[in-house]
Amino acid sequence: MNRLFHTPHTLQKVVTDVTEIIKCTNNEKLYLSPIMDLYNGEIIEFSMSKCPTLDFVMDSLKKVLSFIQERAKYRTTIHSD
Repeated sequence: MNRLFHTPHTLQKVVTDVTEIIKCTNNEKLYLSPIMDLYNGEIIEFSMSKCPTLDFVMDSLKKVLSFIQERAKYRTTIHSD
């Protein structure tokens, strides 16, 4: 990404990160894994879980791949910390 967090082309650069968003009842945590298009800041896919597992993270990535393959006009770079 080279710290260039904007693009003039949709789906050219997308980013994701896992965030603990809330403590639910009984002190349970809830995690969010959104995937955002840096073209316009739109969340194009997400997953939520009570556990930050690899399967949880891969779920949102698997769901967004067909969307990207169908609509991206340029090579897509997916960035995560």
